Amino acid sequence: MKLRVWALAGLLVPFLGASLASARVRLVVDGEPWARVVLPAEPTGLEREAAQDLVWHVERSSGARLAVYTEDELPSVVATDGFSRIYIGATAAARQVHPTGPGADVPARGWQPAELPPDGYVLRSVGRDLFVVGRDSGTRHGVSDLLERTMGARWLWPGELGVYVRRSATIEIPSLRVFNAPKLEARHIRWGRLANVWQGRAAYDPLDARIGFSPDVLDRFAEANQVYRDRHRFGGTHPKPRTGHEFEGWWEAYGEDHPEWFMLNEEGERGPLSGASKRRVALCVSNEALQDYIVERWRENPRWGERVLTLGEVDARVFCQCEDCLAWDAPQPAPPPAFAAGIYDPWVSDRYARFWRTIYEKASSHDPDVLVTTFLYWNYAPAPVIETNLNRHIYGEFVPWGSMPTYYPMPEESDAWLREQWLGWARTGIRLAYRPNHPPDGYQMPVVDTWQSGRFLQFAYRHGMERTDFCSLGGQWSIQGLKLYVMHRLISDPELDIGAVRREYFEAFGPAAGQVERYWDYWEDYSREHIIQYPEPGHSNNRFHRYVRTAYLDFPPDAFVSAEELLAEALEVAAAADLPEYAERVHFLQVGLEHARLAAALSAVWKGEPTGLPQLEPDRIGRAQQALEALVAFRRQHEALFFADLYSFASRQERMNLLGIDDVPLDLEGQAAGSGERATALRALGAREWGPELAAALEEGLQDPHLLVRHTAREMLAERHPGTGEESALLLSAFAEALRSEDEAERWTAARLLQSLAEPPAALARLVEPLSDDPSARVRAAAGQIDIPAVVNRVLGEREDMDDALHLFNVFPLAPGGWVFRVDPENRGEAEVWFAGPVDDWEPIRIEQSWQQAGYTHSGPAWYRQHMELPAAPVHQAVMLHLHDSAGPATVWLNGVQVGGHDPDVTPDGGPLLVDITDQIEWEGENLFAVRVAGAGERSGLVGPVHIEIYGTARIW
Repeated sequence: MKLRVWALAGLLVPFLGASLASARVRLVVDGEPWARVVLPAEPTGLEREAAQDLVWHVERSSGARLAVYTEDELPSVVATDGFSRIYIGATAAARQVHPTGPGADVPARGWQPAELPPDGYVLRSVGRDLFVVGRDSGTRHGVSDLLERTMGARWLWPGELGVYVRRSATIEIPSLRVFNAPKLEARHIRWGRLANVWQGRAAYDPLDARIGFSPDVLDRFAEANQVYRDRHRFGGTHPKPRTGHEFEGWWEAYGEDHPEWFMLNEEGERGPLSGASKRRVALCVSNEALQDYIVERWRENPRWGERVLTLGEVDARVFCQCEDCLAWDAPQPAPPPAFAAGIYDPWVSDRYARFWRTIYEKASSHDPDVLVTTFLYWNYAPAPVIETNLNRHIYGEFVPWGSMPTYYPMPEESDAWLREQWLGWARTGIRLAYRPNHPPDGYQMPVVDTWQSGRFLQFAYRHGMERTDFCSLGGQWSIQGLKLYVMHRLISDPELDIGAVRREYFEAFGPAAGQVERYWDYWEDYSREHIIQYPEPGHSNNRFHRYVRTAYLDFPPDAFVSAEELLAEALEVAAAADLPEYAERVHFLQVGLEHARLAAALSAVWKGEPTGLPQLEPDRIGRAQQALEALVAFRRQHEALFFADLYSFASRQERMNLLGIDDVPLDLEGQAAGSGERATALRALGAREWGPELAAALEEGLQDPHLLVRHTAREMLAERHPGTGEESALLLSAFAEALRSEDEAERWTAARLLQSLAEPPAALARLVEPLSDDPSARVRAAAGQIDIPAVVNRVLGEREDMDDALHLFNVFPLAPGGWVFRVDPENRGEAEVWFAGPVDDWEPIRIEQSWQQAGYTHSGPAWYRQHMELPAAPVHQAVMLHLHDSAGPATVWLNGVQVGGHDPDVTPDGGPLLVDITDQIEWEGENLFAVRVAGAGERSGLVGPVHIEIYGTARIW
């Protein structure tokens, strides 16, 4: 670690006293305490906390508990008993220490906390004693630094299990001469809602407690979060200047008397657009009377503080279009990249930079030290186009916003573009802070990035970043924990090596470190491969709040399989170690993984619909109840582990986005009671060899009254396939019963599990056949994806070149929102060549829903079309177009040629469809897909995804 060193008063002084020759400071010897912790006679709360933290970690490492005294309580005998003394805080002893000679680093009158830098601290061994002296929170930070250096302390997540220290019966501290101060003036990650409830500023809604934290656990979790932040040396060396959206509500306050102060909108009126928010109306920043009022208000209103003038614009992508404001804009640069279009255009940064400078110049005539503060946000986040001279009296918090520029991992071109904007602002001379919105990304899903986000933070630090104020701490500790740990460590010290920080985390898993590293790498690779691209319609482009609606699309059940296998291997290795905490930490990760699976299943019930559970599908109420009961039962069972923030970024997001969830009945006292515990206990047996005990446990699980437990038993059998004869027989029996069940959720969960089997037994494949006519669309869709190679072989059975079974090895999805649509009430589309003609009067539509849900009342045939450009041809033997679910018989054309469709006599309701397009597809060119759906009453259309699937034999994998 590179240390910041400062000059202490009297650093170079002549020899003044007794030798301070350093010796080893002994804390514990052979399991016995060999030191006393000494506080000032009247210690502060921070000094007491620092001493308690030192004592607790020493006991955890060695088993020995150090005694704590204040200086006036210290027995006189300790001066000669040979024990070391650890002086914590502004003790008299620290002020009385004298230097030993030329070059000594102790001031002539000892260490005076007030003379240290803000939040700075000293770690100094003198003889057999040690001094930890700090200013403000510096003493607390100094103890954290000491614990890291001497015991390898690491704080992985809140709570006792998240604390790692190396075990040793003897703890000795070599000579220490550390003088350190924070590298950033402020180190913050917000954690708003949770903190508000914990600190009494808001009530805990009973409906949040219903599906989230129990109230007492919420309090304990919040307190553990605060301790975690303290140990990572969060806080601020200077009070954070007020920023925020200062002008929200101004239209309501001043709009009637001064409409000229506000934006001229696209309708040619001052104020909000018709039907738009009256609270978020941007200013006419070129209006000089408004500028003067802002300055006068600042001078007269003490709420603003004497030297901070806040100019944060409203939280919306709106701006004034009057001639004077437009004249302040620079010539628009080339169109922004595709990932920034719609957010960062038009570019109004030059306008706002001039506004801030103008206000500063007016205010500085009254106070030359005024600090003007603002966000760099929305379409004034990009750097000014024209070279602009600002100064350090203007403070901006850089807030990347949009789809791809907000969340990590992001494409390299998006990351590079953000760096250009940061550098552009740095060149203006402005003071810069970094305030991203990416920490809560991903709801409760394993969206993980450590390298790219960490490197951007370090880049910003190297180019002028003075503070962080991240928004907000999502608290997904067991499913995004590595990301959150790296983030905390780099905010505490942005000069750390990211690879070394990752290794710190893995070390806490003992002999399972390698397996845990591969587990997190799996999710980081998965995040980069599956959710890095620009969100398609149907996905949420706001993963900050609304990702709960569409998380299931990015994280289907099969995404979790490899991760489960890696953690199972890690648990097996960790369980063989002497310290049980290694296995407990692996289990902590497993809890997060299972919670993610259950949360994704809940998301899937709603299917991204913001309007609540459709009244036309009452069967979904039952599925919602089952999914929610399983999730809440699991939370109740594991909430005391502090595995996730089950309030701010779980129950709150679920209630805001899964409309109707508050009305879903829960029976946690009935059959769901203890289901999470039973499922977890059953899962714990998964690593065992097959035998009578495991067989009996699985048979009992298959008969459990709750779906969660039955599903867990079937899942474990699927993971063991192919196994012994007894295992295979039990698997066949379990799935046969589930696939024939009258319970739709039972059939669906079983069908989804069968998708994970590479080669299902022939008997199971036969059981799937009747599901193609299942009354449930999602069961039909799931069944259509089971044993797809066998289905493909049947479709291509007449082809002479198909000697071997085919396997799916690549998929090109057609964008759900990339389709255009046209109803065909007179059934003339085929005769008029709608599958190839112009599309001037067609309308955009998103599939994976019925066209009735999209607003069309039409009940006859209708057409869908989409153009798609494909890359160079991959190695393949067959290409299939897979309509996962069609409500009504479908016919498919590709590039003007009919290539296949349902037989209405065989499948009058439609369903899944596979079409051979091997000979018709155009590689390295544009393809036109057209689908006619005959209609199926009140629910018609392409209600499932559409994929191009590439098949080959095992020889070409």
